[in-house]
Formats: sequence, C-alpha cells, structure tokens
Amino acid sequence: MAKKRFKSLVLTLFNALVAMLNKKLAVSIGRKILIALVATLFFGTIALIPRVGYEPKVRVYLPITKYYQYGFAIVDFNCNTSFNPFLYPVSWLFGRGRLSGNFSMIYLPQSYGGEGGRFTWGKLKVIESEASMKVVLEEFYMNLPILPLIFLAMELVGWRRLYLWFLGGVVGFIFGVVGVFFGFFIVTFSTSIIFPKLKKTASSRKHALESKA
Repeated sequence: MAKKRFKSLVLTLFNALVAMLNKKLAVSIGRKILIALVATLFFGTIALIPRVGYEPKVRVYLPITKYYQYGFAIVDFNCNTSFNPFLYPVSWLFGRGRLSGNFSMIYLPQSYGGEGGRFTWGKLKVIESEASMKVVLEEFYMNLPILPLIFLAMELVGWRRLYLWFLGGVVGFIFGVVGVFFGFFIVTFSTSIIFPKLKKTASSRKHALESKA
C-alpha cells in the first residue's frame, strides 16, 4: 500500500514538473515571438522611410493621360530605386534589390468639384511620390513575411547584440549599399571587441581604486 502511494506521489510530482516546464517553455517562446513582432513593426516602419529603407529616383513622363469621363489618369514613369539589403532581403535574393524600368499606375485626382465640376490634379512632386511608393509597397509586401522569421531566429539564438548589428547595417544604407556593410562591420566590431575591452579596462581601474582605498 505504501509502495503504491509512493509511486503515485512520484508520478504526481513528475507530471507537475513536466507541466511547469511546458508552461515556462510556452511563456519563453511567447515572449520571443512578441519581441520578434515588435522588432518587425519597428524595422518595417523604417523600411518605408526614404533614404533609409530605400533610395527612390522617379521621373514621370509628361503629359499624363487623363480620362475625365472616368475620373482617373494613367501615369507612365521611370523608376530607378535601390532597396536596403537588410530590410528587403527577398528582393535582393531574386535580383530586385536595384529596380529599374518603366512602370504605369492609375492616378486619382485630389478633388473634384468647383466651377464647372473640374478635377484638381496633384503637383508633379506629389505624383512622383505616389509613383515611388507604388513600387516600394510591392517590394515591401513581398519582404514583410520574412522579417519576423529573421528576428525570431535572433531571439532563438539568444544574442540580443544581433539587433545592434542589424541596426548598424540598416543605418549604413544612408551612405548607399556599400554603407550597409560598413555600418554592419563597424557596429559588429565595436560591440564584439572595442566595448568589451573598454568595459574590462573600466572594471580593472575600479578594482584598483577600491584596493587602494
């Protein structure tokens, strides 16, 4: 009888331990997924900022073809845009990291009305901005699903410094595609070698001062 009770107690404790470990594992994975999603939101927003996420060069062919009876215009434009390799990895993987060519889009008037029911069309810079964003959004939606996977992999590795390395590469794009690799290298070198040495030196000096005191 006592033996059965002992076995039952051991089994109960084992099941409780397994349940606790599973709960901790679920919480840990959930936390990592949440951090990866927050990182995706942050870097996804940066991906849509000109000069950081992409370098736009758009030239609209004039005149634009306006269809007053339908209430829209067809805009033909030339686009020569470079994308940040860290934020648009899929684009670079499929040879679309530097996108150049002629495109078309439907453009809607900014307003309709007034005397004679006339359309009010946007200025050239506004049209160029919308044309650029059309091209960028197509690439952005294609790359967006891969970003949370990248950040989740970083979380599973457990090296939070990877986010700094990633950020260094992203910011380096301000100086062009080559700047991406320089930015990544500088931040990686700093966080892996320089900062640890400075921290070690500061700690040694602190211990030396404490020992003198």
